[in-house]
Amino acid sequence: MDIKNSFKAFANRVIHSLRMGKLNEKDIKIVQRLLIKTGKKNLILSNALLSTLTKGEQSEQDVKRFAHLLDLANRRITEDKEPFSAGDKNEIEEIFKRHSLSTKAAKKFTFGIDELLTMELKSELEKSVILPKKQLESCQRNEEKEKLLH
Repeated sequence: MDIKNSFKAFANRVIHSLRMGKLNEKDIKIVQRLLIKTGKKNLILSNALLSTLTKGEQSEQDVKRFAHLLDLANRRITEDKEPFSAGDKNEIEEIFKRHSLSTKAAKKFTFGIDELLTMELKSELEKSVILPKKQLESCQRNEEKEKLLH
């Protein structure tokens, strides 16, 4: 994923489109504040979560698997499906447990995820040392192979 797929780029595209559509300035400011607030919330959550997941013996494998689960969730969201299957939810709970995060946190995460949060998490993953862009692309190719098999 490159910068054009980040949350910030999405927010800028929305604001630009609103301005081109001649939406009144008051409504543009409301949408802009909403997007800024959502962006900050997602960035904080992403950084905190990834900071926690990058510690421990299994951190590299867990981050790779987590990135793959995010890709699957994002695809399902765009298909108007539930982001995570029951198996995916259990796997996320296990990853969270291994990194001293509660089951409750895992459940809240899987319940509250949306496309904007997955965009931010994937963007932060690409910035991290643990999961370079090539590995994310590899996860995406594996996801495409799984899709063809089903």
